[in-house]
Amino acid sequence: MALQWFPGHMHKALKEIKESLNQVDILIEVLDARIPYSSENPEIAKIRGDKPCIKILNKYDLADPEITARWQESLEKERGVKTITTSSDNPGNSKQIMQLVKSICSYKEGQPKAIKAMITGIPNVGKSTLINILADRIIAKTGNEPAVTKSQQRINLGSGIILFDTPGVLWPKLENPHSIYRLASSGAVKNTAMEYDDVGFFAADYLIKAYPEVMKERYKLDELPDTEIEFLEAAAKTRGAIQAGGRVNLHKICEILLKELQSGKLGRITLETPEILEVEKEEMALEAAKKAEAKAKPATKAKAAPKAKAKSKAKAPSNVARAVGEVQNFDNFKPYKPSRGESYMNEEQLEHFRQLLLSWRADLVNEVTKTVGHMKDEAANFPDPADRATQEEEFSLELRARDRERKLIKKIDGTLERISIDDYGYCDACGIEIGVQRLEARPTATLCIDCKTLAEIKERQELG
Repeated sequence: MALQWFPGHMHKALKEIKESLNQVDILIEVLDARIPYSSENPEIAKIRGDKPCIKILNKYDLADPEITARWQESLEKERGVKTITTSSDNPGNSKQIMQLVKSICSYKEGQPKAIKAMITGIPNVGKSTLINILADRIIAKTGNEPAVTKSQQRINLGSGIILFDTPGVLWPKLENPHSIYRLASSGAVKNTAMEYDDVGFFAADYLIKAYPEVMKERYKLDELPDTEIEFLEAAAKTRGAIQAGGRVNLHKICEILLKELQSGKLGRITLETPEILEVEKEEMALEAAKKAEAKAKPATKAKAAPKAKAKSKAKAPSNVARAVGEVQNFDNFKPYKPSRGESYMNEEQLEHFRQLLLSWRADLVNEVTKTVGHMKDEAANFPDPADRATQEEEFSLELRARDRERKLIKKIDGTLERISIDDYGYCDACGIEIGVQRLEARPTATLCIDCKTLAEIKERQELG
């Protein structure tokens, strides 16, 4: 499914969460009780460390209670994790969160400093509504769509608890392909970023197997079809999702199904179970092992063609050019061609830029070595003052080039570090995608073209 999964502003928000997490005593992660695994942000788990965590299974009134109990048992096996269920129609239960926070952070009782808690969650998980219940006043903006909260805010809940609210964030890479569909089915992804037909087919396939009686009764079917396409066609007829000529309007019936699922009209439904996830994790592990094995196999070496005589010698860039232009001299460079629907900064793209930067770094190190060698070879004490002045000027230019190259190598090393921690390819100023083509032109770029242009205009204005 083609999905606009990880917008640039979410990259910026995730970065801010990482920076703020060290300042808090406890983490509160809000999950969707219908999809506890798929709504759990793996990036948060990576940076949480040993910090205590309360996982709130929100929208409990929409989830299957029996499966939710199994999920709570599964989640609490993780060290330092406690769970609690909440829903907007049961604010009393939400208040128990405050008591649980105090219980876990009891070591701070009697201290003058308040307990600092950070609350996180994916878009449209109900985090803002929950905050308003905890604070007993309207603080966080709410809405039945993803990404309502836009920035971090500090909220005094009283009773010695300070809450740091964060925007709803997703994560750069989805390891489990089924999670994409579950998130879209639950409403965690904006309508404009998904394809109703794809998601509707996935939801129908799961629902007719997991909740056959519910689907049969809701769509007034005498017999429940065996496949999702047959079910959607039958449901379309009972709901009037028919086009001219009697053809089934699949887009319309998929839209109806998803809206009824998200609003709870189908009843209390959970889209994944701990048992399903165990099977899927095994499948992912096997797939990862296959990929690792394929990568480890030595590539078949093509027979080298006889070297043709060079038609012409390209003039190497001068030291002056290197000093002012950050010359990139990549051998056999091939532009990256993203496939249709490919996610931005996936493993293939990151590897492409890693190799690009390593090649550039090797070229620069080679140039530095040549500069040092050249200065040693050409060192001579000319008796003529004019010759000495010319030599000193040449050496000065070469030293400037060497200094620039050293600085650029340091910058490349910093960029390689960003790639290793999945923090590459997004604008530092506004958080949007910088773009593959711009990064190929300048792999160390940290600003998108718009922010870079604005920075250059501002610089010119300040210099007069």
